Amino acid sequence: MYNKLFNKIVDSSIWMEADHVRLVWMMFIAIMDEDGFVNLATIKNVAHRAVIDIDKAEDAIGILEAPDAGSSNPENEGRRLQRVPGGWMVINAPEYRDIVKREHQKELNRKRVKRHRERNACNGAVMPSNDLSRDVTPSDTETDTDLEAKSEAKEETKTHAQSEKVGRDALAVNLVFDKWNEKAATEEDLKSVRKLTPDRLSKLRARMKDCDWPWEEAIRMLPLPSGESSKWQPDFDWLILNDRNAYKITEGVYDWRATMKTNGRTEQKPLSDEELFGIKS
Repeated sequence: MYNKLFNKIVDSSIWMEADHVRLVWMMFIAIMDEDGFVNLATIKNVAHRAVIDIDKAEDAIGILEAPDAGSSNPENEGRRLQRVPGGWMVINAPEYRDIVKREHQKELNRKRVKRHRERNACNGAVMPSNDLSRDVTPSDTETDTDLEAKSEAKEETKTHAQSEKVGRDALAVNLVFDKWNEKAATEEDLKSVRKLTPDRLSKLRARMKDCDWPWEEAIRMLPLPSGESSKWQPDFDWLILNDRNAYKITEGVYDWRATMKTNGRTEQKPLSDEELFGIKS
């Protein structure tokens, strides 16, 4: 995989920075994935990949994460990088994708025009009367060219839509990750998550296909109310294991705190809103 660099970089404010800052920025653009994610877990990894001192790598990251009043892009106050679990996100990655898409489309158009001219030249040499009928009925060559253009344009639109969806999915996945760790930071019974492994990413993306998956409500209700019979608390991997677990939390299935006896059987006693959410009725 590779990413393109464009000549506009030499006219940007980043070009006025020190050599090590420019080096790290160009390296990030070169190795980011289709979502703009750069899989370098620590500053030490950045320094090793860029072949610079750790101090310079740390300085470069600090500058790229900070606001830049001279940036031509006012969004995010000119910041270029954002720290995320497992690495960094190139904030303006969608802009770079759009530039690449436009350049790629121009290249496709140039190739289509070239093929069209070559075919017309070939047909004209064999059938001199071709020009007489062109205003009345499109030639087979023109029809084929139009079909090719429509097919390639349709494929480009599909690819662009898929790229946008991947970007939205990545943001949603990081939001679940962040919300869990925010909750774990305030609850000693919950364990924080250090890294979004490929397996976790795969499971989270599968869960996100269900638009109603109640992950946010489930996290808000943790830790689970527990009684003497159980001290178990779910972890992040259990929550994302399947679609059912989050629904069960929100339905109170795992609340062992209160029980009652009915017809000789011990059953779970429904909890009030005040007990579940701290809301007084």
